[in-house]
Amino acid sequence: MYFYEEEYTINNGIGVFPSIISKEDCQSIIDFFEEAVEEGLGHVGSVHGGPNTSVKDSIDLQLMLDSGLFSKNFKFAYRPEKQLKLVNLILNAMHVSCNLYCEYLSNSLQVLNPLSVGPPLNLTSCQVQKYPEGSLGYPGLHIESSPFTTTRFLAPLLYLNTIENGGETEVPYFDTKVKAMAGTILVLPCDIPYYHRGLPAINQDKYVVTSWLEYPSEAQLTASAMEHIAELERDYLIARKKIDTLAENNS
Repeated sequence: MYFYEEEYTINNGIGVFPSIISKEDCQSIIDFFEEAVEEGLGHVGSVHGGPNTSVKDSIDLQLMLDSGLFSKNFKFAYRPEKQLKLVNLILNAMHVSCNLYCEYLSNSLQVLNPLSVGPPLNLTSCQVQKYPEGSLGYPGLHIESSPFTTTRFLAPLLYLNTIENGGETEVPYFDTKVKAMAGTILVLPCDIPYYHRGLPAINQDKYVVTSWLEYPSEAQLTASAMEHIAELERDYLIARKKIDTLAENNS
């Protein structure tokens, strides 16, 4: 269920969507994360090049394993039914936020909605991150795209708990800090100038879920096109066989 206690805002391309997920559902995600980490399924947060706590000081758990832009067959390592339910809840809420974001901008600028043209975009990650009390947060300024991740379009981030002191997401170029509020989703474009960082929470753990809304890669588009061509060829052979059979019967 998705509801709004207050209106969403989009300023300077920074979208804030309050109360997209209930606090109770947020707590269920946190509880699941802690149980999975206790089972040894979490890992130290990584950036390009591997773990580096001076850049990102977190414990991470990827919920969407072996996923691809065209694949619906996710493999779940821990309590599969519960994990699938939570992943669907999170990704659906993120899709709602990204759709609202694109609709607002396309209506404001009177341009085509990027989600309504071209190949479909998909959320390609569902990673829970915990920044323990006393951690550095995510001090490294970064954007979500890179030469290796050029298909990323939007970066939705779900806050799972409310941070009373600190813990904001800072976007320095726009002199903006977004407060971490349970159930709120932040949507940022993946490219420059949307450099951002996660400030440390004071005297609290901080929990978030991150993802990326991505275009299909060239290889995936090619694979999809080849599959479509193969389907057309199969349909043609079936139709050709029927025509030949009818011709034989009428001769």
